[in-house]
Amino acid sequence: MVGRITEDTIMRVSIRDSIKAILPEKFGIDKRKREYSALIRSGQMTKEEARHKLRHEPPMSADLAASDREYVIKKFELTEEEWQAIMDTPHRTFLDFPNYYSIIRRFRKPIEWLYRIVSPTTPLLISELNEQEIAMDVN
Repeated sequence: MVGRITEDTIMRVSIRDSIKAILPEKFGIDKRKREYSALIRSGQMTKEEARHKLRHEPPMSADLAASDREYVIKKFELTEEEWQAIMDTPHRTFLDFPNYYSIIRRFRKPIEWLYRIVSPTTPLLISELNEQEIAMDVN
């Protein structure tokens, strides 16, 4: 037996799909980019087709987005006002909260040097910092 579909499973999938509908509106995140990228890599879609769909098709139909919105409001027992207040709050990043990012940036080179002693690869965080720095130099 592979598994049983339970009400809990359906709810988790529904909430995950509903969040997929909310991400573009609230955070500007379009998960279709990831999905289309996988299709391009597997040869099932061309880059031109993906660009066309991203530019000309909404992330989901208006009817589905509205029903998902209602579903999430109902599941989390929110009022319309509470929902709108959540959607209207400004976007925040990890930099808005206490963290060690400034220390990691400051000691990036020593961390990278020490990491090379231990591992043949560069840590992802250091690679991303280097890419950001290169991008800033270009602009």
